[in-house]
Amino acid sequence: MVKIAYLILAHRDFGHIQRLVKRVARTGDIFLHIDAKSDLDSFSFEDMPDNVRVMETRFRTEWGGFCAVVATVEMMRAAMKEKQYDRLILLQGADYPIKTDKEILDFFERNRQTQFIRGCCCSGQKDSYFAEKCRYYLFYNRRNFIKKCWNKASRILKLKLKDGYVRDGNRKYPVYWGSAQFAVSGECASYLVQFYDEHPRFNRWFLSAFPADELYFTTVIMNSPYSKETSAGGPEPARRGVENWRNLHYFIYEPGRIKVFSMKDREAILEMKELFIRKVDTEQSTSLLDWLDEQNERNV
Repeated sequence: MVKIAYLILAHRDFGHIQRLVKRVARTGDIFLHIDAKSDLDSFSFEDMPDNVRVMETRFRTEWGGFCAVVATVEMMRAAMKEKQYDRLILLQGADYPIKTDKEILDFFERNRQTQFIRGCCCSGQKDSYFAEKCRYYLFYNRRNFIKKCWNKASRILKLKLKDGYVRDGNRKYPVYWGSAQFAVSGECASYLVQFYDEHPRFNRWFLSAFPADELYFTTVIMNSPYSKETSAGGPEPARRGVENWRNLHYFIYEPGRIKVFSMKDREAILEMKELFIRKVDTEQSTSLLDWLDEQNERNV
């Protein structure tokens, strides 16, 4: 049976986090990172499955900042020290499976060598939408008043101060962008961690890029031999809107926020081909999650 490690970035709604952990622990081991800004006193570790590992070193994973990349790499590193996994799946705390345990295991058994990450090239694009992702200096780690003012001024004045490529040694890397969620093979995860460790100059470029978590892993993989193993066989034509880069997660961006799924979305979820949805929460989604769990138990 395929060996799965779930990497979960959590920061709020710990009632849902506990539910998510218990559900996915049925199909794989869990490496859980809790945001350093979060109060651990509000999180209960009682009744956690034995195959859950809570990361001792915690980072401030601000939205779009590079620390989310660091936390993800450290979860991958911890997983690889634990055992040899066939599949490492990145989840966020507002995610939940919409397929049964059997369907998830069967899916990854059938697709052992596919890297489920998608992206398009931002470098050299004339569209300002893509230029912002690779030519602006934007700061989203530990934002303060000065950084917020700089970010706003950069966008208003369209300060294209970067050339749009990551330079490291003698190599110039095009920048690729896609969804933050991914599911990679154990071999690819090892490559990502090794690349991170051996390319500190490359990593520093993303300290002033936004959104770093949607850019970093996509850029590394699309510039690697694993690009041909991705679900689309490599980079795809550039398209605005992160909804166009759904991979194994289904999500919808509404004006100013990501849609929170509820029981009224049940029929639509039945038609989805993805394995997971985001976003859900305890307040609005409990009935839906109860129903999803019931469907799972019926198919054990």
